[in-house]
Amino acid sequence: MKYRLARVATDLTPDRLLEAYSDGWFAMAEDCDDKQFKWFSPRLRGILPIGGFHVGKNCKRLVRQGNYQVKVNANFQSTVEACADREWTWISDKFIALFCSLHERGYAHSVEIYDLEERFIAGQYGVALKGAFFGESLFSKKSDMDKVTLYHTHKILADNGFSLWDHQYHTQYLARMGCIEIRRKEYKKMLRKALKEDCEFKLFK
Repeated sequence: MKYRLARVATDLTPDRLLEAYSDGWFAMAEDCDDKQFKWFSPRLRGILPIGGFHVGKNCKRLVRQGNYQVKVNANFQSTVEACADREWTWISDKFIALFCSLHERGYAHSVEIYDLEERFIAGQYGVALKGAFFGESLFSKKSDMDKVTLYHTHKILADNGFSLWDHQYHTQYLARMGCIEIRRKEYKKMLRKALKEDCEFKLFK
């Protein structure tokens, strides 16, 4: 497969997305109105090592207090739409439909945080292939609940034996939680190993 600039309407399908993930690529557009997308495979890849999540003081306090509920895949489409509901986003209606299709096929998952009154306050979605999880986007309507979402995503991945948590790019925000950069060659080696594993994305109560 060649990954190049192409028109979303004719070239981007759920199967092609899965094939790209399994070969170390991902797709993004310039913004949600862009009719074209690009394939990316960065020279330096951002990953968060399983078992290496850094829990900050505020996150620790919120987890300890437990004034929230964690759910998996209860409202997948609402999670993706909430991630797209911001001043700038690349997540178009086309991408939302593609990820919902992957969710229906059991590949895309959401981790959702609700307050005790069942209000949806934070969440993340991504794609799981064997022992690899590709985090796509995150949203939060309440301070520090984004970090709580990542904490529980990490716990799900660790509890289920995943070996690769891909964040695509290293950022200062993710670095505070343990994200590191690795070279493309090392990333593809980790990816090949993860794709030989048999993991299920599920929440242990």
